[in-house]
Amino acid sequence: MVLNGSQSRKFARLVLLELAGTVNEEDRKCQGTAECYPSIGYLGRQTGLAYRTVWDQLRNLRDLKEITWRNRRGHSNIYTIHVPFDDDGTIR
Repeated sequence: MVLNGSQSRKFARLVLLELAGTVNEEDRKCQGTAECYPSIGYLGRQTGLAYRTVWDQLRNLRDLKEITWRNRRGHSNIYTIHVPFDDDGTIR
């Protein structure tokens, strides 16, 4: 994936890539949004990062305005990625 539109670095970029990998492509194409809802535990397992590190990097990405999230009580958050995607689904 190409990440020219992202200001993230190192672990934050790794978390962003994993978030992007969980986006439902059909929804993204139909609705124009890049939403996903992996748990922090899932992101940690996929990236090899500790729970706290994943959480810190999600906040870092939020501070960079590259993602936002909505809390869902009793469920994982819904994350929206604000870094542009190319037509083939890669992040610009």
